[in-house]
Amino acid sequence: MPADSPTSPSLALDGEALRAIRTRTALTQKQVASQLDVPRELVSMWENGSRTPNPGQCQRLADVLSVPERLLIGKTPISEWEQVDFLSDVPDSPKAERGIEEWTEFLDRWAEFSAAHAVKSSGPDKPPRSLDRGKTILDARRAPTLADEVRDHYGLGRNALPNLWTFLDEHGVLTCRVPLGPLHEEPSVAGTFYNHPQLGFCVLVNASASPGRQTFAMAHAYAHAIFHYVERGIVCERGADARVERFANTFASHFLVPRKQLREMVTNVTGGEGLDPYKALQLASHFRVSYPTVLRRLLAERHVTEEEHAEMRRYSPSGLARRIGFHPWQFRVGSEETLGLSRYPLSILEQARRSVESGTATVSEVATALHVGKREVHSELLTDPPKATTAERREYEELPTA
Repeated sequence: MPADSPTSPSLALDGEALRAIRTRTALTQKQVASQLDVPRELVSMWENGSRTPNPGQCQRLADVLSVPERLLIGKTPISEWEQVDFLSDVPDSPKAERGIEEWTEFLDRWAEFSAAHAVKSSGPDKPPRSLDRGKTILDARRAPTLADEVRDHYGLGRNALPNLWTFLDEHGVLTCRVPLGPLHEEPSVAGTFYNHPQLGFCVLVNASASPGRQTFAMAHAYAHAIFHYVERGIVCERGADARVERFANTFASHFLVPRKQLREMVTNVTGGEGLDPYKALQLASHFRVSYPTVLRRLLAERHVTEEEHAEMRRYSPSGLARRIGFHPWQFRVGSEETLGLSRYPLSILEQARRSVESGTATVSEVATALHVGKREVHSELLTDPPKATTAERREYEELPTA
């Protein structure tokens, strides 16, 4: 039977599914046809059911649209796949599985709570138009340039970023922190991206990691949100070699520590006398990233040799920080303690507080949605902010007047 015949029984392409997926990924029939090197009219025929692609074309369609082939041949409902299909990619780690499952359950609860109590909670489900490539970008060689484009779009320049937790929250990316287990164990998860059907871009960060490492995980997941949003959800497994992960790693490295600014800062802190562990720590503190992140960037940009890199890895970043008067908090290892309300961003806490104060929701309803006790809602959300201590009040008096 000839390829592309309208009567081929082998594939049973779901034309409506193809149209829905193509529309969702913001690709035109012409763009799909161009990538497959076929006429646009043929793509239209596939969608209206008058023609059926051959097996090779069907697989290439799936690649272009960044979806499993089973969606195109009607073996999996799109709605079912969109919700939590990515959870099947969670590695065999009970702590990570439990943490990610609880997070997705929270997202569903929060979506229901928001709808029931008129709380604005939905964020973007696509990147800004100027950044939207309409398909999954896998070529890591493009990541440095795209990282610069994202910085330019938001007017971030090339210096140290603002607090990334706050930045994502301000731009509608719902970011939560949950302990998912130590990253040195195999397998382990650094974070997760999920394009939630109601809430849009959502990010989960492994709170077991150091603050600097959490920043890298947020930047990594943000790369998935901007350039891989059509995937719906991606589990960021440490050490994964998939092209989508390599792209996100490269993006995060250059988004956090741009090449040109790193070169300028190396010159500033060394005065031409070479790098040592203390100066490397200064760079990490400047860019608000982990010590290992800076070491990797220094090696990648050839500011240190392999031997120097190996030597610097031997030192404790928190110990170095204490010795030169930096606060070691940024470089400490993560915590396995229960985070309570601190796992949520400010936007969630503010919306929850306002819903109670306005009478649109009860304390019990907020406690259920956030999976905490009513006492914690009262003490952390509904009481006045803590009063300044005597020493803190004195600091205002010590400041000179302008």
